[in-house]
Amino acid sequence: MIHVVAVITAKPGQRSQVLAAFAANRPAVLEEQGCIEYNATLDAAGLPPSRGSFGHDTFVVIEKWESLAALQAHAAAPHMKAYGEKTKEWLESRLIHVLEPVAGQSDGRRALKRKTRPSRRVLRRCQRLTSRRPPLAPSRAFCSSSPTRCHTSSRP
Repeated sequence: MIHVVAVITAKPGQRSQVLAAFAANRPAVLEEQGCIEYNATLDAAGLPPSRGSFGHDTFVVIEKWESLAALQAHAAAPHMKAYGEKTKEWLESRLIHVLEPVAGQSDGRRALKRKTRPSRRVLRRCQRLTSRRPPLAPSRAFCSSSPTRCHTSSRP
């Protein structure tokens, strides 16, 4: 997998025009073979400016591609050339970082799914505890997936 972080700085007051052109071009990019993610991001609202802030004229494009070949095809695509021609007078600079994951790291989505989904052992234990409970009686044992209630029980 290839990751791209593109820091795009528009000329003063031109960022909204560039973002509109980006939004119009985005569906074509997402249809490209090998495109996993293609999103424009801004400094988070509500935080004070810092040395790490990009500012009012800059946005960052976060991209993920299945392979370097897919990224190279994206760069040569006709709609990207048209986007570049349309926006070149509005841009002050573009800084593009092409990255790859560190070897041996797992995909974060897989790790997240493991953490949020109870194991079969936990589910069986939870079902045993709730089936032994008398109706409407407070439970003395809780499912290990929740400190307050069992996720298979409709009662608190």
